[in-house]
Amino acid sequence: MPDDPYRQRPEALKRQIDDRQYLLRKEIEDTLRSVILDYEPRRAAHWHRDYSSLEAFEASVAEGPGRVRAGWHGPGSRAGALV
Repeated sequence: MPDDPYRQRPEALKRQIDDRQYLLRKEIEDTLRSVILDYEPRRAAHWHRDYSSLEAFEASVAEGPGRVRAGWHGPGSRAGALV
């Protein structure tokens, strides 16, 4: 098999491209899977919810210093608009 990709048969070139794309997809999937599976420590570091009562919960998720809520705020609002 020649080293010059322009001199290779199209089938061989397609196989190389397919193999490379497969490896890249697997690397991305492995990275995303590790981020997702490692969510609990990150959640615990950033979210401190209090489920002891409704008032305690609302206070624990209320906007604090440096925290901004994003969401939908009625008809005509922009999706993800900051409040």
